[in-house]
Amino acid sequence: MQLDFENILSGTVENKKVNLIIEMLQNNNTVFVSGKSSSGKTILIAQVISKLKNKCLYSWIDLQNTGLDIESEFIKIAMNSKSNKEYIVVVDNIHNSPESVLVIKKYANEIRKGNKNFKLILIGWSTVDGIIETNFSDAVYVNINPIDLINDIIDANLDINTIDKFKDGILHLSNKDVLVASNIVEYVKKENILPTKQQIGEMVFNTLVNKNNVSDNGILILYYIAILGQFEIQPKYDFLANISKEGIDELIEYRIVKYGNNNRYCFLGHRSLCNQIVLHLEKTVMKDKKLYSIDVVTSYIMKTDKIQIINILERLDLQRRNLVNNKKILKTLWNTFTHLQGKLFLQLSEDITWNNNLYSSIQSSNILTYMEFDKNAQMYLKEQRNYIHSVCGTDNLINL
Repeated sequence: MQLDFENILSGTVENKKVNLIIEMLQNNNTVFVSGKSSSGKTILIAQVISKLKNKCLYSWIDLQNTGLDIESEFIKIAMNSKSNKEYIVVVDNIHNSPESVLVIKKYANEIRKGNKNFKLILIGWSTVDGIIETNFSDAVYVNINPIDLINDIIDANLDINTIDKFKDGILHLSNKDVLVASNIVEYVKKENILPTKQQIGEMVFNTLVNKNNVSDNGILILYYIAILGQFEIQPKYDFLANISKEGIDELIEYRIVKYGNNNRYCFLGHRSLCNQIVLHLEKTVMKDKKLYSIDVVTSYIMKTDKIQIINILERLDLQRRNLVNNKKILKTLWNTFTHLQGKLFLQLSEDITWNNNLYSSIQSSNILTYMEFDKNAQMYLKEQRNYIHSVCGTDNLINL
């Protein structure tokens, strides 16, 4: 897969670590870039590849794509890398599929037998440090601090007086999200005032649609995809086409939506991006449509197949539960999928974009109360209720 550099690097400034990573690639076969969610890891490596793309071949594999067959991807790469020209493979969001590390290791070793200039860049959370170290003992590590990158963006775009006046506000509003910070800085530079949260959503939306004249049907489909994307759900093309084929085809044509012809899943990108799009659209063009997030997610869950649900749950790594033979998976999805048990605590500490979604846990629990549970579902729902109680400190949040 090739990357849309113009889109992803819009509004950013070059990270000071770009040249460091290029130097690392000259002396090492594998580089692991780690950091928390929305810390700017993908932007950093996009800047690296953008700088090198005329001197080497490259492939970009994003494990955010739930339908991706990573073995097939590496087979293609192996067939195209039989030369002495430098070939760089980037594997993004590797924390979404830690088990893929073994596949990557296997094919990387095979490819290097025929091409000594084969380089590997892995991107993910520090939660996979152990498995990377075990399988790639020669890997060099680069840790990304989002505050450093946001400070670079501020320093490169604003004068000293503006920095003194707005820096604290920019850091607060961005909540360590580099994409959001870039848009806030652009706004401050033009308007000399901090934007509201609604204006931030509008800016992210404008960056995404990139001046394309998106139709009403396209906006409707974008809203569906963004809502589902907040919950790590990548909807199938057929589901969206049943709502508006013209809308989804338009978004794919404009390259607003990422789409794989082989797996037929559609997605926008990170949850923080999806969340900003939802916040913007629900306050503007979708304001009177009476289309609520909980209804969209529920309708999709009830129509999708068990394989995708299992895929979503496995990506969230909910204590490695074996769900393949669970015939009641639809009934237990909500109380395992959203904010449950150890995974919930991990998300809240590691991923800032989940911090604003406690309401989804409450709403999902309300839905479950109208469904028929097996005993396991009741147990998990009770644990979810206990979590909500521990956070909110009140007893009557959900009626079990």
